[in-house]
Amino acid sequence: QRRFSLMLQKIDVDELLGTLLYIAAAVLITFLLLRFTGAMMKKQEKKKGPAIHLKFFGNVLKLFILILAISAIGSRFDGFHSTVNTILASSGILALGISLAAQESLTNIIDGIFISVFRPFNIGDRITLPEKNSL
Repeated sequence: QRRFSLMLQKIDVDELLGTLLYIAAAVLITFLLLRFTGAMMKKQEKKKGPAIHLKFFGNVLKLFILILAISAIGSRFDGFHSTVNTILASSGILALGISLAAQESLTNIIDGIFISVFRPFNIGDRITLPEKNSL
């Protein structure tokens, strides 16, 4: 018969409580920042009307806040740094492969971002295009 022994490790209660407090604070700060960002975007939308570039900027800002929060929480754990390095290296290679495979689609996405930023058409605006045969 094989005998399996379970080794119990000592858990440092102070370290555990510190980590839990850190995570709770990060989640609370993230929640407050997301609420503040949403409120500011709604305020701008009421002032200037619904604008595509404001929605795009708001979504990018929210994504940035979430990535920072996940990074801050993950930094409290030992294996996080090596995992992040692996993910970043892999994502760089993956991004290169995707960008080479989908150049035309990525060009259209980047063009859409530039149009949204530099020529902000509002939702509901009518846009008149020149005729095909006229120069």
